[in-house]
Amino acid sequence: MCVIIQWQQSISDLTARGVDKGLIEELQQMGPKSAAEIAALNTLTDEQLLQYVALWQEKSKLAHDEAVSELEGMRLDTANQIAKLREDAQTQLEAYRSEWETKMKGVIGSVKKYV
Repeated sequence: MCVIIQWQQSISDLTARGVDKGLIEELQQMGPKSAAEIAALNTLTDEQLLQYVALWQEKSKLAHDEAVSELEGMRLDTANQIAKLREDAQTQLEAYRSEWETKMKGVIGSVKKYV
């Protein structure tokens, strides 16, 4: 049997056995080169396959939690930088507003001299 067909069939068999969709997607991403490993999953008993899926889910959750934890510092730094940029922009806008008002008072004073 062609490796690609074997790989597709093994994926279909695991899907039919109710394997977690996320695991199926990961197995699909591994591609046909992993056909033998995926075929081996189909040789597991239902109980063994459930254990395998549970371990995969735990691994995925741990990986997700670790990624979130590692990125938390970056998220906080970004939030602080955004807050600082907003503060700087507000200060600059206030300076522009003040300068505009001063200039407008000068313009109005000049116009009143001619009116």
